[in-house]
Amino acid sequence: MLSKDDIEKTEVMYGPENTTKAILDFLSRANKNLDIYADQEWPSVSMGIDIFNQAMHDVKKRGAKSRYIVEITKDNIHYCKMLMKIDELRHLKDFKGNFAINETEYIASSTMQQSQLLQHVIYSNVKTVLEQH
Repeated sequence: MLSKDDIEKTEVMYGPENTTKAILDFLSRANKNLDIYADQEWPSVSMGIDIFNQAMHDVKKRGAKSRYIVEITKDNIHYCKMLMKIDELRHLKDFKGNFAINETEYIASSTMQQSQLLQHVIYSNVKTVLEQH
């Protein structure tokens, strides 16, 4: 959890450089658990963009348990098969939204486009936000 020097915060980051850094930092701190709930575009972002693909594999190398709930479609099945090699993948039809939690943080984006960097993300380490998700 948060150390005494950390403060709870919620932020919105804009621009691909800032959002990519926020996502990579979030993934680098997933040491025990990583739960991702995402729409049909997320698999192409996580597996189709090399820097995110590597970060997802690094989570597994650290021994964290990852669980992904996504909408699996004929258009993203290739990326979903790649995700299945990392950890647990489940299908949820017509899922809307994109968010992830690790042991101490929440990160989300309202929209994703196939294999493109995100334009904005919401980050929070507020305990009640984590508990809600």
